[in-house]
Amino acid sequence: MKNNQPNQHGYAPLYTGQARIRQLLGYLAIGLIGWIGIHYWLMPFFSQFVTTAHCHDYLAINGITWLWYGLFVGIPLLIFIILAGFGWPNGRRVLRDGQFPAKGKKTFRPTKIRYGYQAKCIGWLQLLAPLVCLGLAIAGGLQAQQLITMPIKASAYELCP
Repeated sequence: MKNNQPNQHGYAPLYTGQARIRQLLGYLAIGLIGWIGIHYWLMPFFSQFVTTAHCHDYLAINGITWLWYGLFVGIPLLIFIILAGFGWPNGRRVLRDGQFPAKGKKTFRPTKIRYGYQAKCIGWLQLLAPLVCLGLAIAGGLQAQQLITMPIKASAYELCP
């Protein structure tokens, strides 16, 4: 029996060794590019922006507004989009097939196939988990609105160019 074929013992099919390495290298490349981008571009820009956000307007919106809404709404929404993009299609397949992992889904290590109630719980969890981030974004919007109205110290304007 080949390594990537389902077996009769109730385990999901496995990726081949070559496919595992290819995916691992792909994930490492994406992670490295993300880390370099965050470390060398985003964090220096963000550090500079935070100190002078109150001094600038972008698209006729004050920088403080961009800062608070970006942190409390933008980041949870970005996480929601990522989780929903990966979780919802897989959760729908799990609920449709009535098993986890879904039919034909390959795994990296031997994974026993779960059926029935356990599979439905996993499927629903994959569908509902992103909604937590959506709730955080809504709550963050309310919090950001309160933070925007806080007064800025007069000494902070000395940093403005």
